[in-house]
Amino acid sequence: SDATLAGLCILFEEGNYKLRNQKPLRSVIQKEAVASFLAYVEASDGTQAAQFAITLKKSPERSNWVIDELNLDQLLSDYANRVEGGDVYYTPLIKNPDGGDTLVLYFDFDAEEITFRTERQLAIVAMILKTDNKKKIHLSGHTDALGSADYNKSLSAKRAEAVKVNLIAAGVNSAQ
Repeated sequence: SDATLAGLCILFEEGNYKLRNQKPLRSVIQKEAVASFLAYVEASDGTQAAQFAITLKKSPERSNWVIDELNLDQLLSDYANRVEGGDVYYTPLIKNPDGGDTLVLYFDFDAEEITFRTERQLAIVAMILKTDNKKKIHLSGHTDALGSADYNKSLSAKRAEAVKVNLIAAGVNSAQ
């Protein structure tokens, strides 16, 4: 999904990951219309960090290959341990109960202003959305349970609006 692809970009940027120099890709499947690879990444200090899987399918309409699936489980785990000190609550992707992945943006406590981290994440999301005007995202704001229900509902709406304003300012069509 686009959320997973955005999550991969965010993980690489925030985790300072890069593909390892020696044999960064291992072919798992190679057929006429589908190919699957394991991508090996390392941390900025050169130590082996993790891997992720990518499956490509040949587009029937065109002759190019498109990403069909990304499995980031091991990379997300390494990111949580290496970057967030084991705190999985700050990883940029979570599993959506309705299927697929959801990109998570974090705000400072009791704040509606977009943080530098969130601004960088939204720049990646904006780039993906601008590739196809038919792509749409659903924005929802959330808070912790410390405030009153009315206060938290208002703060959630303000956070969602701040994200929308940021994306529009980055050139994303407001209808998306």
